[in-house]
Amino acid sequence: SIVEVNDASCTLLGRSRSVLIGSNFFDCVDESEQQTVRESIAEVARCERASFTGRVRTRSDGGPARWLGIQVHAPSADGHFDFLMVQMRDRSERIERETSDTSALRQAHDVVDASLDAIIQFDASGRVIAANSKFEQFVTSSATSLVGRNRSEISFVPEVASDWLDKCDDTFVHGRRSEFAGDAVLDGVGKHFDVTLTPG
Repeated sequence: SIVEVNDASCTLLGRSRSVLIGSNFFDCVDESEQQTVRESIAEVARCERASFTGRVRTRSDGGPARWLGIQVHAPSADGHFDFLMVQMRDRSERIERETSDTSALRQAHDVVDASLDAIIQFDASGRVIAANSKFEQFVTSSATSLVGRNRSEISFVPEVASDWLDKCDDTFVHGRRSEFAGDAVLDGVGKHFDVTLTPG
């Protein structure tokens, strides 16, 4: 049972102090989160761990549900205590942004994989982060073997190698769309590439 709360906790949990005092903390936690949170807090209560840090979704009680970052610890390290301390911080905006970013990235990957063109995605440093199935077929390499490799590891013939890196700089450094064509070797396989570099 909750024995004391401050004003900030009332705001985060969306309940008044009079409602919270004497109520069960787990009543404020979304049902999908309750079991994990119960087990983790019980471990702190049994002194099996010094503290628990995690995030939980609150139950909506007429107001908006929130994602909270919580830390639970005992005020005494010797195993003798009458209560546990729960510190909370609103993480809703951050978690919703992460969820939105993940969803957008997943949608982008779906579009890329459905394309009829061979597509490879680089991060800002020029390392491969994804390749679609058409690219895998084109170079006869799996996406897993390509991820993490640098753009410089795509070895164009000497006559166009410097032009390839210049075009990469136009896109990666200056954010410009670039087009390029040349013969390259990747994993021992020679291919002719007609390349369009597009900043994301």
